[in-house]
Amino acid sequence: MADDDGNQDPTFTQDDVTSAATRAAKEAERKARQKVQQDIADQLGCTIDEAKAILEKQRQADDANATEVERARKAEADAKAEAAAAVARANKVAATATATTALLAAKLNPENLPDALKLIDVDPDDDADAAKEKAEALAKRLPALFTPTAGGTSPPAGTTPPRPPARPGGDTKTAAERAKERFAAMHPQSAA
Repeated sequence: MADDDGNQDPTFTQDDVTSAATRAAKEAERKARQKVQQDIADQLGCTIDEAKAILEKQRQADDANATEVERARKAEADAKAEAAAAVARANKVAATATATTALLAAKLNPENLPDALKLIDVDPDDDADAAKEKAEALAKRLPALFTPTAGGTSPPAGTTPPRPPARPGGDTKTAAERAKERFAAMHPQSAA
């Protein structure tokens, strides 16, 4: 279209409008940045270049502090994870000790302890009563684990096995006493 003077109206494409708007926004941003820089320089009582240098040093210090804070947070998280793992290990050890006590109280043959611990499924959340129940249930389910190894039979309750016979010649000394005598005979100066 032409205006009254016969001049042609300029036509703008979308790219022209976008480009002009982008240039205007960049110019406004530049002026705002300059204004902020000048305000900071005025507050600090220095030039814009000196203010930029001060701000850069501050940014570097902030970055260093942020790095230290991040390192401290990571170290704290690692320490918490290690502490949680240590607590879990301690709970497992305590649960195993409780289960072992319950199994031995139920007259488990000590040779079968590792297998019995696997069979009763030691749980860190179990208390002594739960461990006792599991041990008693295992004793009912697998009584062979709970019989002594002395010939497959246990001595009657309240009896003690007899002492082995004396050595030929009537010697009733223990092996430890005989060993001390042999040592004294071989090293007479140490006996004095």
